Amino acid sequence: MPARQANVKNKQQYEALKEKGMSKERAAKIANSRINTHPISPLAA
Repeated sequence: MPARQANVKNKQQYEALKEKGMSKERAAKIANSRINTHPISPLAA
């Protein structure tokens, strides 16, 4: 069976978090979070 690949919106951020030692599950949650997918957050205003 082939290895499963993570399905994340922000692959670059996901890989960086994994390299820092974060678990795959937590890194995927952060990389998929809505606030990380938009360059300008409405919360920042």
